[in-house]
Amino acid sequence: MHIVTLPVIRPEDILAVRAACRAIGATLGLDEPDQVRLATALSEVGREVLALGVAGDVRFTVAGFAERRIEIEFRSGETPLAVRLDDGFGIAAARRLVDSVEVHTESGSQLVRVVRRLPHARQLPGVEELVAAVRAAVPQTPLQELWNQNRELVTAFDELLKKQQELQQLNAELEETNRGVMAMYTQLSEELEDTNRGVVALYAELDEKSIQLQEASHAKSRFFAAVSHELRSPVNSIIGVARVIRDDDSDPLTADQCHQIALMEASARDLLHLVNQLLDIAKAEAGRLEAEIEDVDFGALAAELRGSLRPLVDEQRVAFVTDVEGDVPLVETDRTLIGQILRNLLVNAVKYTEDGEVRLTITADAASQRVTCAVSDTGIGIAPENLDRVFEEFFQVRGRLQNRSRGTGLGLAHSRRLAEVLASELTVVSEPGRGSTFTLTVPVRWNGPMAGTPEPVDREVALHSVLIVDDDEAFRTALRGMLQGLAHRVVEAPHAAAAADAMASDVPAVVFLDLRMPDADGEDVLAWMGTQPALRDVPVVIVTSVDLGIAVRAKLRRAHALLAKSELTRSTLEAVLNGLDRTEDR
Repeated sequence: MHIVTLPVIRPEDILAVRAACRAIGATLGLDEPDQVRLATALSEVGREVLALGVAGDVRFTVAGFAERRIEIEFRSGETPLAVRLDDGFGIAAARRLVDSVEVHTESGSQLVRVVRRLPHARQLPGVEELVAAVRAAVPQTPLQELWNQNRELVTAFDELLKKQQELQQLNAELEETNRGVMAMYTQLSEELEDTNRGVVALYAELDEKSIQLQEASHAKSRFFAAVSHELRSPVNSIIGVARVIRDDDSDPLTADQCHQIALMEASARDLLHLVNQLLDIAKAEAGRLEAEIEDVDFGALAAELRGSLRPLVDEQRVAFVTDVEGDVPLVETDRTLIGQILRNLLVNAVKYTEDGEVRLTITADAASQRVTCAVSDTGIGIAPENLDRVFEEFFQVRGRLQNRSRGTGLGLAHSRRLAEVLASELTVVSEPGRGSTFTLTVPVRWNGPMAGTPEPVDREVALHSVLIVDDDEAFRTALRGMLQGLAHRVVEAPHAAAAADAMASDVPAVVFLDLRMPDADGEDVLAWMGTQPALRDVPVVIVTSVDLGIAVRAKLRRAHALLAKSELTRSTLEAVLNGLDRTEDR
């Protein structure tokens, strides 16, 4: 944004430019030494030009958002100079004081651009505030400016003298310390030898604890090596591309190709489920996994689980039974997390039961205001010494069925963590050869905040242009494929700066925005759009792999919708775009 333009015709004008430069620098948050450096650099440039007998003007400009810098341009008159400015002493001196000094020749005159980066810790002031600061600072008399410069020199000299005295004192203290260190060295060496003899005597006692610590360290190392938010982006991209390939609007596939794509998508979903489990465990340990509470019908949930898990059961050998006893009330809890816990328990029961029965029993206790979900089986059971360890991460009981079943040892650990998040309790009783019973006890009432998602309005989609802001090229390609037929034009931006340029040239009808990008987060882009009159009302749809907890959602309140990359489909996009107000279409 342009602040002010000042003429440079006489030597006195350099004083006005210097005063204006200091006032602008102070208003923009530069400390006093940086103000002096910037003003001195500009003075040197002006002196160099006036020494050649050519007049001109100085233009002050601030670049905001991602750049955050002040640019000061000196443009000479139309009379060509006999020499290039960058050959002079003034330009060379200025280059040592600021970030960059560029010299260009345009239409017979020479242009000097002085650039200084601004601190990021504060918000940039408006043009009115900067202009007011300039008016208060200039014009000044030569005597006043000379007084200011003398004051700056005296201050700098005092600081230099103070640092010199401190350095002398530190050198004296260092010499004294060195003498003390040398005097202590012999004594410490003797004490160290005695200590080493004592440490050797302790090795036998520490061996067992060292092994236990190594096992815990290895488990954590494997855990954190597997858990990374970076894993989600490529997996989500694979799922998205697979959906685009299978979409009815894409080119038709052969039956064999459809089967291969389905296998690829299923494998990617398995991997994403594992990554999500690892992340959920880490978040639960850190206290960052938040429940989204709603009224849950446990009877309907049991029927849903029975329907989805029946294909896993060999019904000729194992009976799969769900039993809801009595009148079970609606429970205030997180339906998704409860479903994950019960699904994990039922899958384990089916996996380790060759004959007999797997049963889910749901009962309510009116006195304690709790609902109990018991998953029992007639499988191989668990030995008493392993009952506590089955809830450890990466632990699996060794045995015939365990060896032939795939798994990571995360299911039960994940389930117990989720139960703790829901203020619930997960316990187990078992007997080898006779089966196991896992019991989940859930409180009927929840005191936490309620969360919900509004239903989209069903209406026709008619979008002029859509902007995708995401650093993941594979996901941008997948999202572009899903948007075919939903927008006349799709523009892609790999980072925040490119997004700002795209929106400056053409205001989109809707922006699909990722949260985690290399130069600026999606939260910053969303906040910046809110400061731009032309972009303030543009709908923004957050599409991310980041877990959107309550704290994150609060920062994204201005967004039209929040979507998970792993669950993104064309029908989801249509529902979201249908919900856009007609006045927002462009």
